[in-house]
Amino acid sequence: GTTQQVCDASVGANNTIHFTVKNGSWLQFATAGSFLQSAGNFTLEASARLGIRSTDGITSSGSNGHIRVSGSRSYNSGADYDYNGSALQNTGNGLPSAVRNLTINNSNGVTLTSANNPTGTLALDNGIVATGSNVLTLGSSINSTGTLSRNNGHINGTFRRWVASAATSNILLPVGTGSSYNGFTVSFSAAPIGGLLSMVFQAGYPGNNGLPLTDDTEECSTIGAYGIWTLSGSKAFNGG
Repeated sequence: GTTQQVCDASVGANNTIHFTVKNGSWLQFATAGSFLQSAGNFTLEASARLGIRSTDGITSSGSNGHIRVSGSRSYNSGADYDYNGSALQNTGNGLPSAVRNLTINNSNGVTLTSANNPTGTLALDNGIVATGSNVLTLGSSINSTGTLSRNNGHINGTFRRWVASAATSNILLPVGTGSSYNGFTVSFSAAPIGGLLSMVFQAGYPGNNGLPLTDDTEECSTIGAYGIWTLSGSKAFNGG
């Protein structure tokens, strides 16, 4: 079925049961303690959707998280993953490094277990994504830059997104700290050579490092004491 189907299982199956979330289906776990367990396999197909509430997210092995089968666990990079728990969540080591769509909807936040790259849509509905030493990247190329949907969430750490070779306005980099949102918007009046833009915000007095800076007769020679945005380009990004 294409409508949300809820799994509230809290005991394992006795037999070798194989679980498959089919293409176009949407499986939502009811609580943080709900799980699927058997001696069989678990498969999340491409274009399927998984709603995750466990504080351990989804795992590649072991008895933590929602998926606890002792057979193989296959999480497709072309699937959609929703983190919508009610306590602080880890994404888990089962989350593929690239996914189709990633949704964050947890007021207590989500922590990346490893780097992640939603190639389709990144939806920041609610809560802070803490990247730690990892990086969250949106899009896959200058021709497939992905879609950002932000309601009331942001990224505490390093965020990258692909930028097209076009004069595009209002490219949002929704960064901040563990307690505040400090988003940064970039607009191009002339097309750059597209690539990756990377952004991180750091609170605290940054000093005068790099200043004064003159850009088309405008000089910036002082800086506020609250924090600093660090913006950089890669993957051939230049100009504009």
